[in-house]
Amino acid sequence: MQPEKPYEFTDAVFYFFKVLSRRPGKTLWVGFWNAVLYLVFAGLFVWALLPFYLGIFDLALTGQEPDTGQILSMMSSMAWIGLLTTFGSIVVALMAQGAWLRLLARDEVAGGIPLRFGSDEFRLLGVNILLIVIIFGTYLAGVILVGVAIAIGAAADGGAVTILAVLLGVAAFVAAIGVLIFLSIRLSAAAALTVLDQKIRISGAWPVTKGIFWWVFLTYLVLALIIAFASSTISSFVQLMFLPMLVPMFTELGQMSGSADPDMVFELFMSTFTSPGVIALFVVAVIISVVGQIFYEGMWHSVGAYLARRHRDLEGTPSEPAVPAAPTPPPAPVAPAANTGDAGGDSGSSPN
Repeated sequence: MQPEKPYEFTDAVFYFFKVLSRRPGKTLWVGFWNAVLYLVFAGLFVWALLPFYLGIFDLALTGQEPDTGQILSMMSSMAWIGLLTTFGSIVVALMAQGAWLRLLARDEVAGGIPLRFGSDEFRLLGVNILLIVIIFGTYLAGVILVGVAIAIGAAADGGAVTILAVLLGVAAFVAAIGVLIFLSIRLSAAAALTVLDQKIRISGAWPVTKGIFWWVFLTYLVLALIIAFASSTISSFVQLMFLPMLVPMFTELGQMSGSADPDMVFELFMSTFTSPGVIALFVVAVIISVVGQIFYEGMWHSVGAYLARRHRDLEGTPSEPAVPAAPTPPPAPVAPAANTGDAGGDSGSSPN
């Protein structure tokens, strides 16, 4: 029987940076193309919505009220854009997830542009759908239990039954959250294991976290705190970048009287936000935010990749096989009995 492999908490939290130090060029290459993918998708989204917003600006400048035909036209344009955005975001997310997990779990980067939509992404689509069904089913069961408790409490018209129903509702809510967290941790390696084995793994991900549930939970908690701190720091930095451009606008707005012309206010906003300096800062802010988001995703995927590789003895201290028992030494040779010469009347002596 193989001994249980130790869980390296530091390696799990910082596994992304371990891969980055081991394969810096490939890691940055995957991150670069994921950032390009997100920027292109966001640019297409803005380009698709641009006619809608330009129409709104034209109506605001001219002071016209949109008629029914214009409203229906705007709503129909938003509908198909929303539909394409939904499917496009799924494809983009799968391509980014596949590229990261090929590197982090399988230690492989596709040649050329590392983004693909092939067998890995189709398997990830299946795994993600199954995980969503499991998680949503658990959530729905919790909502039903809470709803039943609320209905019982409302029908009881006060008293001990209402108090008991409220307590049951709270207990069902807490239990549902606990079950969701438990399932999320126990199945957290499903996507990475699917990419590593190149087969859909759901039940196969269950034993990956056997005996290390709380360590994995703590890993995700610490990583979430690190990402939240980094995200808030980047967000504050981006906001500070715009202050030199926005302070003059707010100063001018403060100098206007309370009855300022709305057209003047609108023109002030337009002249400020369409200035080359603000546009350049906006582009830089978007790039910084997207790059940060890309690396947050890589760090988050890296935990499942570490778990999958550890389970397959590809990462960390390999499991040592059990020491075989020492072989039984061969029996010691037995010396033949001494010849006394009694056999066959032969004394063994020479005749005189």
